[in-house]
Amino acid sequence: MRGGLAGLAVLLALVLAAPASARTPNPLERYAEGTWASFVAMTDERTGLPADFVHADGTRSTPTSPTNIGAYLWSAVVAERLRIIGHAETVARLDRTLTTLERMERGDAGQYFNWYDIRTGALSPTTPGGGAATPWLSSVDNGWLAVGLRIVASRVPELRTRAQALFDSMDFGFYYRPERNQILFHYTPGSGDAPCCYDTIVSESRIASYIGIEKG
Repeated sequence: MRGGLAGLAVLLALVLAAPASARTPNPLERYAEGTWASFVAMTDERTGLPADFVHADGTRSTPTSPTNIGAYLWSAVVAERLRIIGHAETVARLDRTLTTLERMERGDAGQYFNWYDIRTGALSPTTPGGGAATPWLSSVDNGWLAVGLRIVASRVPELRTRAQALFDSMDFGFYYRPERNQILFHYTPGSGDAPCCYDTIVSESRIASYIGIEKG
């Protein structure tokens, strides 16, 4: 799903900058409606967690990542802004997702692991491709989740306190390596494996760097 995040981020910026009464031109509106419909199809109705993908027969993949969850959070906010869904549905959907996030197992510094089971919120033993999953903490995945939480906290008053609390609990200084002035790709608690490092701010890690800078 990460490949489409750049386009979604641009759409998000355009929507949040526009007056609430403004309507998106028809092509963008169709793209937005289609994107939201895909999230509805991918999301488990009990946990509020979106799958990594949907199979050709319509069944969902079981594992999901923090990136997927973050994208679902901000997409729900945008869907309401575009009047695709109403405020009550937005709150209900995001409440369900936050409830699951609040009880999910986490690692060091409040960071979420790389793969969870959408049906329960428990750690997933497999990746979306079916291979064995080694639990690690990804700076990029957690960065995108943090963005989703920050948007919910700033745009959905009923959920502000809970979303902000989850955001505040995530310490991105955990990934920072001062001797390199760079951040880790990821950290594996079970082995201590910590591949280093993203060597430029102009990479997929930039969102984690931005979040870290904001948090100080």
